[in-house]
Parts: sequence; structure tokens; C-alpha cells
Amino acid sequence: SAHVARALFDILRSRVSSHARRAALRLAALCCEFLDVHWAVPASPAVPIPPSPVSSTSTDNSLLPLLLQLACVELRMLLEDRSLSDVCAGHSNNSNKKKNVVKSGGSGSDSSSSSNEACLSACLVVAERGICYLSQLSDAQVGLLAASDRWLALRSALSGAGHAAMTFLVAVVDPSTMETETPAKKAAPQPESESQPEPPQKQQHVVAEEEESDGKSSFWVQLGATRASAQQVSVVCGVLRFLAAWLAEETDALQDEVAAALPAVLTLLRQLAPPEPQPQQQPPAETHASADYYGTLLRQFLPAFCHLSAEDKTWAALLDQQLPAMLVEALCLRWLPALPCEAAAAVAASTAQTLSGGAQGEQPPRLRGWSEEEMRDAEDAVATACGVLLNFAVRDPIRVAREPTFGTVLQLGANLLVCADLARVCPLIHANFAVLSLLLLPRRMGANSKNGAASAGAVVEQAVAFALAGGSQPASSDADSLSELWTLAVLNLVELDRAHHVLQPEQCERLLTLMRTHPAFAEART
Repeated sequence: SAHVARALFDILRSRVSSHARRAALRLAALCCEFLDVHWAVPASPAVPIPPSPVSSTSTDNSLLPLLLQLACVELRMLLEDRSLSDVCAGHSNNSNKKKNVVKSGGSGSDSSSSSNEACLSACLVVAERGICYLSQLSDAQVGLLAASDRWLALRSALSGAGHAAMTFLVAVVDPSTMETETPAKKAAPQPESESQPEPPQKQQHVVAEEEESDGKSSFWVQLGATRASAQQVSVVCGVLRFLAAWLAEETDALQDEVAAALPAVLTLLRQLAPPEPQPQQQPPAETHASADYYGTLLRQFLPAFCHLSAEDKTWAALLDQQLPAMLVEALCLRWLPALPCEAAAAVAASTAQTLSGGAQGEQPPRLRGWSEEEMRDAEDAVATACGVLLNFAVRDPIRVAREPTFGTVLQLGANLLVCADLARVCPLIHANFAVLSLLLLPRRMGANSKNGAASAGAVVEQAVAFALAGGSQPASSDADSLSELWTLAVLNLVELDRAHHVLQPEQCERLLTLMRTHPAFAEART
């Protein structure tokens, strides 16, 4: 792998043709998939990468920043000013289009399409894996990278690729946006193509069935009357995966553009869900595969949704697009059933049946054993989803009091808090739902909500037990998160008691003593 890294580094930093550069990027993407992205930044490669003439730091001489920057440039060339049909048909702004057709002996359309799709897929893989790697760097490594000149260029390239991905997805949902020239397009004009592509048909974006390599899986998207090809599925979902990775790490750039693109992103995510079976109609045999695919994409967007739900310019867009309802459904059907707690799975199944109006809808996929990695990922997903819902509860208490979805969340939390073994097996999930329920409870009670009145007793009882036992939490990798949640639980319990007098005098006195003596509340005391 070190020899491959050195060869690719030499090729990509040289003046090579577009065809050679794209071939090198495809090879790099394969290496990222089979060898992991770490192969591009070896600690001590057997064949050292030649030093850069610009800098002698190891960060500047590693292959990954160069790969990321070139992949982002290619992504902009392939996605900007393109409709979905253009991307899949191989339309290009490249002035060498006719030359490529001549060289291919008249079959330029098909070869251009497959070449563009292969390059697009490769660049999306490199960009997504590269962003994930950068997010795992230590503070010292981040400081070294940020001190280099290449970092500014790399961040700018990633922002450009993120903008191209967002405008492309907006055009997938609403093709009419292709007709409007944006300021970004005016600032960075692209070479004109030799012929204008035909206007895309209204609502002609994605996706029907795709048979995977094992021949057992397929998934659907209802995006209009047409059923798009597996090629369109691959393009749209690949762009969504890249955007999820970029949005999870980028919190400052293009906030207005992100807010404008979120409705399209959530529309596509909803449309990737499997179609609901009609009454007296058997569901498709492969529905579980499409549900898993939709759940995977939603899971990848969770870290981005967590910080976007706290940002001034983006939280309202997520709330308007019914993200809370999507998260509640995913909690009940995908993530809670994967926890190592049978009682939690039973609560999830009951809530899912309530959401479907008592009908026998999609069942939680607890038909097989879960690996430790899957259970841990599900626990992280539940905790992150609770964080998103918590942000909404803080941001818009009036809407929280009004919308039934948050009543369902409160009832779900109350039922989970009394689950046997949840606090012992999944203390982080128990703590998250305790804090979330405490925050929702006064808002729902203030609205004279049936959910709030019915849930108050269970929530308060379990939250008091959690708060009073907070100092004896077992040591774990989640210790910091548990400590923060415990502090929030104590503060919210005291505030709830001031407003609604839900605590017994001795309970209130014990909590106040905690606040007076525990170092975690030093700031609150001042």
C-alpha cells in the first residue's frame, strides 16, 4: 500500500490529463474502501512519500489532503449546474467532450456516462472517508493541520463541494431551480457546454428498485411518476452520504445555504423510506431492505442534525420538515429494538403500533441477534436523537406544547424510564430520556395535555431516583456525558418543582443540598 500511495502522490501532484487524474482518484477510492483511509496517511511508510517543495511537514506531504482537495474539485465539476438526468447521462461542462467522443469511436455518450459516474462515486467515497478521518484526529494533529497552508485550501475545497452537493440535491427535488442563476454561479462561472441539455421532467428524481450483489435486497423511492434507475439511486444516495459527513463536521460555513437546502435533504430522506402497503395489500417482499437503507442514511445524518437543531438559522427548517416525527419513528422501529434490553424493545413496539393507529404496521426488526457493534451504534443513535429532540424543546416550547409528536416522545420516555434493567444495561439512554422527559413535562403540562398529566408521576419518580443516585454512576466511557445529564436532571427537577410542586419536601431538600454542596453546581450557585 505504501508503494501505491507514493505512486498516486506522484501522479496527482503532476500535470496529468483529466482522464489520468480521474483514474488515479478511482484507484484511491478503492484503496480507501479496502485498506481504510489510514493507508493515505501512514505513520511510518515503508516507502516514504517524497517531500513537498512547499513544506517539509509530514501533514503537507501526506496523500490524504491532496486526495481530498482534488476529489472536491472534481465533485464541483460533476455536480454544479447539473440535474440528476444530466449527471447520470454523462453531460459535462468539459470542453473536451467532443474530443472524448471521437476517441471512443462514436460511443462517447455511454463511455462518458459510465466514466463520470465512476469518477463521481470515487470522489464521494474519498471525500466522505477523508472527512470522517479528519473528525477523529487528536487535538495535536488538528493543530498541526490547521497550522499548514494547505488546511485553508482544503477547507475551502470542502465547502465548495458541500455547496455543489446541496444545490444538486435541491435541483433533484425541484428541477425548476436549475433555471435560476445563483450568486455562487455568477462568481464561479463554468465553461459552457457545446449543447444545452434538455429540461429535466418535473419531479423526475429517483428511485425505484436496485438489486444488490446478493440479489436479495432492493429499495424504493417515490419521487414522482417515473421509477428511476439504480444509477440514479447510487448518485443521489452517494451525494447524501457525503453531505451528511460534511455537515456533521462543518458548523460555520454556508449557514444560509444549508438552511435553504435542508428541506430538500429531508424530502429525499422521507422519499427513500419504503412505501406503506395499501389496505388489503401485502407489503413488498423486500421492504425490510429498503427500511434498513433509509434508516442507515438517517443514522448518518444524526450528528449533523444534532448541531443544526441548535443553530439559529437551521433549527426552524428541521422542525418545519417534521424531523421529530421521523426520529420518533426511527427510534421505535430501528434503534431502540437493537438495545440490549427486551423491555425497551417492547415499549418501542407498543409505541410504533400507536403511531400507526393501532394497525399492524412495520414491526421492529428484532428477528435476529445484534452484534456488539450494532448495539453500541444503536445506543449512540438513540442518545443523539434525544439530543436533537432536546434542542427542539429548548428552542420552541410553544410548538412542543402543541404538537402531538412531542406528546408521543414524552409518553415514550415515561414508559422507557420504568423499564426493568434499562438504567443498569443502558445508563446513557436512561439518563437521556430522563432529561428529555423532564424538559418536555412542564411544556406538556402547561398545555393541559393528556400526555403530560399521564406521564408526570412516572417521569418525576424515575428522574428523582436518577438525580439522587447520580453520584454513584458506574465508571464508563460515557462518564462525562452521564455527569452532564445528571446535572441537567437536577436543575430541571428543581425548576419543575418550583412551577408545579411535584416533589415531596424531603426530596426537594435533598436536591437543594446537592446543589449547595456538589462542585458541578458551582456556577449555578453564583
